[in-house]
Amino acid sequence: MWSRRRGDPAKHGRGDFAGSTGFRSVSDSWINLARGRYIGKDFDISQVGYVPWRGTAELVALSGPLWNFDEGALRQILTYAGLFLNYERTDLYTDRSAIIGLNMQFRDNWGYEINFSVARSRDTDILYTSYDVNLSSWFNVSPSWYGNVWGGYSKTYNFSRDYLAFYAWFGSSVGWNALQTLQLGTSYNMFIEGNPGGGVEDITYNARPYFSLTPFNDLNVRVYTDYVFVRSTDKLENVIIGLLFSYNFLPKSWIYFAVNEVRGRSDEYGPAGSLLPARMHVADRAGVLKVKYLYYF
Repeated sequence: MWSRRRGDPAKHGRGDFAGSTGFRSVSDSWINLARGRYIGKDFDISQVGYVPWRGTAELVALSGPLWNFDEGALRQILTYAGLFLNYERTDLYTDRSAIIGLNMQFRDNWGYEINFSVARSRDTDILYTSYDVNLSSWFNVSPSWYGNVWGGYSKTYNFSRDYLAFYAWFGSSVGWNALQTLQLGTSYNMFIEGNPGGGVEDITYNARPYFSLTPFNDLNVRVYTDYVFVRSTDKLENVIIGLLFSYNFLPKSWIYFAVNEVRGRSDEYGPAGSLLPARMHVADRAGVLKVKYLYYF
């Protein structure tokens, strides 16, 4: 794809290339995956769209053997290895990482995946080596219940605190089809930041309960709340309340209505301009109504 900048005389005639491609091959005994993307530094489609990754190039490739079993508890095993290259003109450096992994699928509708990766990266003139281990598992053992569990550990650069240290995370989610028209669920995440001495610097806890109501196929109402609790302050720091109404009233025609409210402990000032004590208050609120209608003629 080629873009040419128009309208601004200082940029007249300038342009650049962008493109992406992918490849996937799966047989009974082997899997190959590849994806590439390039966006030139002068590529611009601001008149018709938005591309935030100008001046970047990316390549991902994975390959590995695959085993399928017709009988027994184990249904499939996949092992894979691959590489990841990511170039950013801002850093004038190509990040390089390698990954190996194992994926196992069981016949009673659960499975797990574990992978390990190591990388050499540069961001904001900081060159560092990182590694991480990820584990995830999922289950869907009945029509009514499903869930996921995940976790990981990494040694990487903490840019918010400006040092190299460990970072770990744990999460889970569960969903329940309480009725044919009602789905209830929640997710939970815990993020652990380490310090250079190997101790725990801080822990952030996040929970997001929700319900999704579909009284008939073309209409859905989803409501969720998002809670963020931080150990160092021993307080609930943020609460997000969201609602999404969507109605497919005609083929390819939709009505969307969304409301989002953020409550937090950011700075709050009184009528006289004085700084109020840190308390939960409405920090932001937004609503949007969108109608999409396809007219046939």
